[in-house]
Formats: sequence, C-alpha cells, structure tokens
Amino acid sequence: LDALPYPARDLLDPDNYRMGKKRSTMLITSRGCPHRCAYCSAHRTMGTAFRARTPLHVINEMKECRERYDIQSFDIEDDNFTCDQKRAAEMLKLVIETFGEGTLEMSAMNGISFASLNDELIDLMKRAGFKTINISLVSASASLRSAMGRPRGVAEFSTILDAAEKAGLNVVAYAILGMPGQTIEDMVDTVGYLVGRRVLIGPSIYYPVPGTALFDTCRKE
Repeated sequence: LDALPYPARDLLDPDNYRMGKKRSTMLITSRGCPHRCAYCSAHRTMGTAFRARTPLHVINEMKECRERYDIQSFDIEDDNFTCDQKRAAEMLKLVIETFGEGTLEMSAMNGISFASLNDELIDLMKRAGFKTINISLVSASASLRSAMGRPRGVAEFSTILDAAEKAGLNVVAYAILGMPGQTIEDMVDTVGYLVGRRVLIGPSIYYPVPGTALFDTCRKE
C-alpha cells in the first residue's frame, strides 16, 4: 500500500473540512478485517485480508497535511486499525514523537474493535490525541454474539471500558437493535448493561446489506 500516492488534497478547499474549528482530514492506514461478522459488509469492499501501510509512511502523510494544509485533526477510517497491535502501537508512538503529546486531535469514528485493544494501546491513543474511542458491543447476549460471529464477550468489553476510564478516554459504545433472532429482552438487556457503564450509547438499527451472511438469512426467512 505504500506504493500508492497520498490523496489529492490539493483539489479540495481544506476550510470545508473541519472538526470544530480545526481543519480535518481522514486517513486510511490499513485495509481489510479478518473477522467475518454476519451483519458486516466490510469484506465486500475491502476484503478479509488485513493489509497495512508502514507507520512511517502514514506519519509522512500526516506531516504533509500539517505543513501544507495546517490540518490538526485526523480521523482514522480503517476497518480494523488495531488488528496488528504491534503496528498500531508503533504508529501511535511515532505520532507522539513527531507532533508532541496531545498536540493533534485524533479519532477513529469508523470504530475500533475492542477485541484487539489493550491497556498499552489505550494509553498511547490518549497520549496521541484521542479524546474518545468508538467501540461496538453489538449485543450482551452470548448466544446472539456467537451467531453473529463476534469475537470476545461482555467480560472483555468491560475490561476495555475500565481501561478507557482509567486513561481518561470517553467511550461511544454501539449496540445493534433488531437483528434476526434478537428478542426484545436481548435488546433491553444490552441497553441496560450499557446504561450501567460510563459510556455514550450508540443504538444502531439493523439493516440487511447485500453480500453479508445475515442478508442471505433475511432473504430465506
């Protein structure tokens, strides 16, 4: 992926893209996600193999954004940014070393898999300029998560929430409501669990996407 040129940001007016008052841009540092969650269509657009740019290549793009366009806010739009934990840690350390601790405003609004987060990454994200992380529980029901092919469970999710709170990070926690086979009780239990945590709840209404396993289930049933 390092052979690909940077996006042609010179074709855009940077003042049209802001987070608050800061000029902002999106970064794609990797493609693909190895998980095959039944409702997700990422594999249809980016594939299932995880391919990544080298951390230094990403940092050089960020430096160009800073020096040429005065961009101070970066949103990482990867399918699974922390899939390779060692690479993600290296990149976050380079952000801190290159730009200073907390100098930039960093986000990953496409979401980060809590299954590949750990204490070190959460701490590095905070130091690199993240104020909020977006993660998805999907459902508190173990049987439903298993049917959806979701990695990890509520216990692991709670551990990540504890680490985020300790690091001073806000959390947007997503739940999907209305999936095939999901009961009202499942949905209430999921929301009830999230209500008891220090998170902003992001309820997502399920919709079937062509090319996903759950779409085929919806069509058959």
